[in-house]
Amino acid sequence: MTQTRQWRQVAPEAWWRTPFVVGYSLTFAAVAVLGAALGSIQFTGSIATVAAIAYFHYRARTTGVYTSDSGVRLRGLARSRELGWAEVGKFVYRPSYSRIPGPEYGSLWVVLADGEELKTSVKVEPEADPAGKTAAILNELNRETRLAHAEMAAARDAATSG
Repeated sequence: MTQTRQWRQVAPEAWWRTPFVVGYSLTFAAVAVLGAALGSIQFTGSIATVAAIAYFHYRARTTGVYTSDSGVRLRGLARSRELGWAEVGKFVYRPSYSRIPGPEYGSLWVVLADGEELKTSVKVEPEADPAGKTAAILNELNRETRLAHAEMAAARDAATSG
């Protein structure tokens, strides 16, 4: 029996994650203190707000692209989607166009085997940036896709010949 590899986060860092998490962390503390000072009804509302903030904090920390032996998991703030390796065609980088001056970032996209394209929540640095890891992330994801497709083809050939 083969052991299945657990989900592994391939594209862990998003450029917006740090300010987002810091903002929610500060809000978490402020709501808890203010709610406790206002009374029991307000404290209950504060606890519910803090729980919602904690949930979004958790989701923000775990957004990304994950891989395993069975496929790919695209995890965003609001929802996750799992794709089997047979559904995945390749991964590509597409620049995001913004009217705001500053560094340009792009998004990691999944091109499905049927041609449909899915934008992930992962923002990656452009290749012009010396610290950019876009090529490394794409190479790793596309390598895993090719390996999974080769394993599926070998299993299909073994089943038809044997």
